[in-house]
Parts: sequence; structure tokens; C-alpha cells
Amino acid sequence: MTEEQRVTEQGAPAAGERGMTDQGAAAAMSADSSEAVPMYGLMVRWSLADARPEAVQQLRDFVRTTSLTRFSGMAGLRFKTWRMVEGEWFEGTYVWASAEARDAFAAADRAGMHDSPGTRIVGSAPVLHAPFEVLAVAEGAEGFASGPGHGAST
Repeated sequence: MTEEQRVTEQGAPAAGERGMTDQGAAAAMSADSSEAVPMYGLMVRWSLADARPEAVQQLRDFVRTTSLTRFSGMAGLRFKTWRMVEGEWFEGTYVWASAEARDAFAAADRAGMHDSPGTRIVGSAPVLHAPFEVLAVAEGAEGFASGPGHGAST
């Protein structure tokens, strides 16, 4: 089952179901929230279907010890998220401040993808390397967090 197939048909919970009143949700959106913020996405995904069993932990270790530092504070990058479903896929999801920053990174990344750390760990090149449209980003009541996720230390 793909990630898209896992999405429920129920949609997002109402404001009150998220622990926030309708008034609180409305107050959380500033008057400037309707103004467009430049955001340009890029996804790079590797299939883990044929990867060695140890690749999953090696990817966690690589992200925590090397990749997180490389992308933290990178010029032009708004944020990067590393995502993984064991046995299925590993992905880097990037959001850039300009199309030029995204496109420059994407070109350099494509040129070196066959010898990238992700490719060496997984044992094959990415199956997807594609720009995407960022429609919006919402920050929840808990705020954004950066750093390794809970799986990174296992």
C-alpha cells in the first residue's frame, strides 16, 4: 500500500478536535497569513524494496551524524525533512525559498546522485527526483522542531 493510499478519507479534524477552539484557530492565523510565501519543493526518493537489511539503520545513522549538519542553516533552504518507511522507501523532502535555489541544488544533486551517500547505502539510485508545488505550510500549536527524530537513535 502506498503512502497516498494510506491517507484516510475522513479529512482533517475540526479545530476543537485538535485541542484548539475555533476562536483560537482563527487567532493563530495572522492578518499576513494570506500573503504568499515563496516555497519551492523537491523530493528525492529511494526504494528500499531491494536494500540490504542493515541499510535502514545506516540511513538513520547517516542522517543523524552527517546529513542533518550539512543542511542545517543551508542558504536558500527553508527546511528539509528525511522520511522513511522501512522496507519501502527513504526520502529527502526539501522546501526552498526560491526556484533558483531549488533548481541549482537539484541540478548538482542529480549530477552526483549515482555516487551519493544515500545511493551507496541503499545500493541503488533514487527512483524519484522531482520538484513539487508547496501549497501551504501550517505550524501547529506545538511549534516546529528540528533535530533527529526518535527513530534516529535506535
